[in-house]
Amino acid sequence: MNPTVRTILLMLLFVGTAFVPAWAQEAILLTDAKTEIPISISLAYFADSSNGLDFEQVKQQNFLIPEKKEPLNFGFSNHTYWIKFTLRNASKQTEWFLCGQYPLLDSVFLYEPTKAQPTIIGDKLLFSERKTPNRLLIFDLNIPAQTELTYYLKIRTESSNQFPFSLSQKEAFYQNQKTAEMGFGIYYGILMVMISYNLFLFFSIRHSSYLAYSITIFFNLLFFTGLNGHLIEYFFGDSPWWANHIISISMSLLALSINAFATLFLDALIYSRFWYYWFKVFIILSFIAFLAGFIIPYGTVTRINAALLAVAGFSMIIAGFVIWRRGNTAARFFLFAWFSYVFGGLLLIFRNFGLVSTHNFFTTHSVEIGNVLEVVLLSLALADKYNMLEKEKKTAQERLLQSSKEKEELVLGQNKILEQKVTERTNDLKMIVENLNQTNEELSQTLEQLEIQREITAQKHHEVQRKNDNITSSLNYARRIQSALLISEDHFENAFGKNNFFISYYPKDIVSGDFYWFAQTQALNPQTAGTELDLILAVADCTGHGVPGAFMTVIGNNLLDQIINKERIFSPAKILQELDTRLMQTLRQQGVEMGKVNDGMDISILKLKKNQTSAKLVWASAKRPLWIFEQGKAEITEYKGNKFPIGSSQFEEKFFTEQEIFLQKGDLIYAFTDGYADQFGEKGKMTTRKFRTLLSEINHKELAEQKQILLQKFQDWKGSQEQTDDVLVIGIRV
Repeated sequence: MNPTVRTILLMLLFVGTAFVPAWAQEAILLTDAKTEIPISISLAYFADSSNGLDFEQVKQQNFLIPEKKEPLNFGFSNHTYWIKFTLRNASKQTEWFLCGQYPLLDSVFLYEPTKAQPTIIGDKLLFSERKTPNRLLIFDLNIPAQTELTYYLKIRTESSNQFPFSLSQKEAFYQNQKTAEMGFGIYYGILMVMISYNLFLFFSIRHSSYLAYSITIFFNLLFFTGLNGHLIEYFFGDSPWWANHIISISMSLLALSINAFATLFLDALIYSRFWYYWFKVFIILSFIAFLAGFIIPYGTVTRINAALLAVAGFSMIIAGFVIWRRGNTAARFFLFAWFSYVFGGLLLIFRNFGLVSTHNFFTTHSVEIGNVLEVVLLSLALADKYNMLEKEKKTAQERLLQSSKEKEELVLGQNKILEQKVTERTNDLKMIVENLNQTNEELSQTLEQLEIQREITAQKHHEVQRKNDNITSSLNYARRIQSALLISEDHFENAFGKNNFFISYYPKDIVSGDFYWFAQTQALNPQTAGTELDLILAVADCTGHGVPGAFMTVIGNNLLDQIINKERIFSPAKILQELDTRLMQTLRQQGVEMGKVNDGMDISILKLKKNQTSAKLVWASAKRPLWIFEQGKAEITEYKGNKFPIGSSQFEEKFFTEQEIFLQKGDLIYAFTDGYADQFGEKGKMTTRKFRTLLSEINHKELAEQKQILLQKFQDWKGSQEQTDDVLVIGIRV
C-alpha cells in the first residue's frame, strides 16, 4: 500500500475513534423476560454549563458515555444535565414505567419522540399533578412493540445530581414497591417505637438524656422520610418549598439534637470541659444553619449541614473515647453506636457528592442500616446509664445511712456523759451550766449562719468566675474567626514585595471593629483586548469596637467578597455605592426600621495598577482621607474622600466620586482609620496633625522600621491610659 494512503487512513481511524463516546451508545433491549431493567449504566449524558441550551440545540451536541458501568452521579453541581437513551421494544408489553429512584430532583423534563411537549415532574412541582402518584419520579411510557425510540431527559436540581433510573413493567413495579414500602415501614416503625420507649422512660425517671434522645430520633426520622420521598408523598406534596427544604432543615435540627444529647448523656461538663464547650459551639452553629435554611440556597446550606454532621459524627467518637477513658463507663456503648452511625452517614455524604457508587443496596441504605444499629446500641447505653445511676444512688443511700448511725451513736455517748456530769454537779452549779448551754447554742447558731454565708459567697464567686470564663472563651473564639477572615500578609508580600508594605493593627478589645480587605483581580482592557492585573485594597473603620464592631467587619468582609470577587465590580466608587446599598439591605433584614439605620463604616477603596517605573491609583472613600508622600516633595499630600458614610441613613441621597492619582516608583501611600490620631495620653489627644507630622519624619525609613516606630510611639503616648479605639494603619511603597 502506498505510504501516503496508509497515513491518511490511520489519521481517519484516529479521528473516528476519538468521537466514539458521542455516538456509540447502544439501544436498551426490552424483553418479556425482563420485568425490571436498571438503565442507569446505559445512559449517555451532556452537561450544559451555560444552563441556556434548548432541546433542539442539545440534540446537536456530543453526548458522552461513562467509562464506569454504574449510575451517573455528579454530586452537587449548578449545571443542567441532559440524558439520552434509546429503547428497543422486543416484547409484547407496550406500557412501561420510567422510574427515577432519587426523589429529590427539582425538575425532570422527558422529551418523547411521539409527543410535541415534554412531560415535567420533580419535587418543586405539585405532587397532585403527577400522573402516577408515587414518592419516586415516574413517567408513563407507551412503546409500541418491535420499535426503537430515542428519549431525552433534562434535569436541573439544587440537590445532589445522582440519576439512578430504571424501566419496569407496571405490575412488576407495584410488586417491588410493595416490598420496599414494607421495609421502610419496619424501619420507621422501629424509630417510632424507640421514640415512644424513651419518652416513657423520661416521664418515669425524669432524666433529660432520654428526652434529648427521643428528639434526636424524631429529627432522624424526619430526615429519612424526607430523603426517601415519603414526606413529599404524604405531607408536603402541594407545598413545593417545604418539600424542597425539609431535608436541609431536618439535617440542621438533627445536628443540634445530636450535640445536645451527647452533652447530657456523656456528662461532658463533669468529665471534659473542652468537649462540653465543643458541643455547645456546635449547637449554636447548627441553630445558625437551621435559620440559614430559610434564607440561603438549598445546595449551599445542605453542604454546610453535611459538614456539620460529618464533623459532629467524628466528634462523638473522639469524645466518647476520651470520656470513657476518664471513667464514664456508659460511654462505651455510645462510642460503638456512633461509630456504626457515622460510618453509614459518611457513605451517604460520599454518595451525594458522587465519591462512591450508588449501584448497590449497602451504599443506598447505609445510613438506615447504621441508624438501626445506633438505636439498638444507644438503647443499651441508656439502660447501662440507668443501672449506673441506680448503683450510685444505692451507694449514696448506704453512705448516708452509715453517717446517720455514726452521728446517732455519737449523740448517745455525749448524752450519757452529760447526764453523769449533771448528776455530779451540785445545785449551786446548775444555773451556771444552763447559762453556758444557752451561750453555746447561740454560738452554734452564729457559726452555722456564718458557714451558710461563706457557702453562698463561694457559690456566687464560682458563678461569676464561670460566666467570665465563658465570655472570655467566646470572645477568643470570635477573635480567631475574625483573624481568619483578614487577608494574610503573604498576599501583600506577593503583590508589593516583602519590604514594600506594613500593616499596623492594634484592636482595642479582644475583637476589633477595624478591618482590611485585599484582592488581586484581572480585568479586561478594552484598548488592548487583554487582561490587566489590578490590586484592590479596602481599609475600613466600622461603627463601634469590640463585639458590635466585629460583627460589622464580618458583614463588610462578606459584602466585599460578593461585590468584587463574585460580581467582578472593580470601580472604587461603584464598590462603595454597592456596599452602602447592600449593607442597608442587610441591616433592615435583621429588623432595623427604615430610616433608623445608624450602624455602618468609614472606608477607603484603592485600586492600584503598577508597572516597572510608575503606577496609577484610582481611589474613592467614605469619610476617610488618603495621604501620599511623593518623591521630591517635603510634605505629605492629602486627598479627601466624600462626606457620606457607608450604611447610615442620615443622608437621603449619597454619591461617591473617584480620583485618579499617578505615582512614581518610591512614592508612599498611607491608608488608615481614626484610631491612631484619636488616642488619649497623659499629654492629651494625639490628633491628626501630630500623626501626620510623625509620618513626615519617618517616611524615608524602611517600612518595617516605620511599623516599629509607629507601635513604640503609640505605646509611649498612651502610657497608662486605656486605648481609645481600634487602630489600623497600612503603608505601601510603589
